[in-house]
Amino acid sequence: MKKSCVSILLLSSLSLLCVAGCQTIEPFFQKPTVTFNTIKVKDMSLFNATAVFHFDVSNPNPVGGTLQDLTYDLTVNQKSIARGTADKGLHIPAKGSKTVELPVFINYFDIIESLTELITKNEIAYDLSGTFNLMGFNMPYHTSGKLPLPKLPCITVKKVNITDFSWAGAALDFVLELENNNSFGLTLNGLEYNISMGGKPFITGTSQTGASIPQNGKTTMDIPFDVNFIWLGKSAYDLLAGESSEYEINGEMVFNVPGVGEKRLPFSKVGNVLLVR
Repeated sequence: MKKSCVSILLLSSLSLLCVAGCQTIEPFFQKPTVTFNTIKVKDMSLFNATAVFHFDVSNPNPVGGTLQDLTYDLTVNQKSIARGTADKGLHIPAKGSKTVELPVFINYFDIIESLTELITKNEIAYDLSGTFNLMGFNMPYHTSGKLPLPKLPCITVKKVNITDFSWAGAALDFVLELENNNSFGLTLNGLEYNISMGGKPFITGTSQTGASIPQNGKTTMDIPFDVNFIWLGKSAYDLLAGESSEYEINGEMVFNVPGVGEKRLPFSKVGNVLLVR
């Protein structure tokens, strides 16, 4: 009976010490902090990219902890395009910090309202918020900024080579220039086009020839065409007899997108072109 009383008293004393100890230790644990560092865009193409958000997580406590759930909600162009929870399982050392990466896949054609945005804008607004969970602490975060947008290729008629010019007709070679103002290369799988000169329709067709355009570079595409002045009239003869002409080209660029298939993007350009003999 005496032993039981002693055991009860001992357990009660240990419980009190534990409670007192926990109350003493608790003030020494501080809430970790999370700070947005930077954003980097990788694997960018004309249609999609991966935005990698970098955060600095600091643990001021004398013991390390494992970063568990990381929640996120990404809004682009005022549209929520990605939300969820990422289990990072990353150890944050005692009195130390680590950079945490959050990659989010972005489909540009899910977030832009029209192709005009690709033509006229270089960036688009984003807003990212969520929480980090470390050592039982939920740490909210929020950041906003700009994401880069890809640029559509620019197609112009660089020159028109004219051979076999006679009263009946001429052989023409429309030299198109394809310009890529992106930091990644592009592969054009086809082109549907309509070309007018001097306000007169000259040629409509489809090119199945692919064209690779280097990053921040240019390439050319030749379109041969035999013109018949009997069919087009004397105005076409007079136009081609000059040194230059106003032109308009429009149509669709054809791309093959992995996992999606064929994608067509419209284009249009007006300008002045040299007629070379």
